[in-house]
Amino acid sequence: MRGQVAVELFLAMSIGLLVLFWFVNYSTAFSDSTRTTAVNEQQKWFAKSLANTVNEVCLRNVNVSVKIPCLFAQDQNVLYEIDVSGDRLRVYNTFSNFNSSEPTACQLVDELPRTVQCADLAYACMYKHPTDPLRVRLKEGFC
Repeated sequence: MRGQVAVELFLAMSIGLLVLFWFVNYSTAFSDSTRTTAVNEQQKWFAKSLANTVNEVCLRNVNVSVKIPCLFAQDQNVLYEIDVSGDRLRVYNTFSNFNSSEPTACQLVDELPRTVQCADLAYACMYKHPTDPLRVRLKEGFC
């Protein structure tokens, strides 16, 4: 009788440990997914607002200095890249390898650093390119 109780206790403990291991693994995956989703949403918002600002500069022919935001995943700063190619503005983050791309009304010329961190680049200046009225130049600093 004692042998049967020991075997049943061993099986119950084994199943309990397997369930505990599964739960810990599942909760870690869920928290990582939540953090990644939060960073991606921040990045989408940033790409959309930056493209809207570029469109304002292009259509209204004004100079605008924009404060570059920080992307955060819980308490850590996320590096990201602002890349322009033709009439598309792309923001790529290194945290989740996610791209946000937005169309712009003008062709863009980029003079920003390749990777942007919150402390590195505080403001970006956007102004119409003087020789070609269809180009907007993005550069580091104030206008």
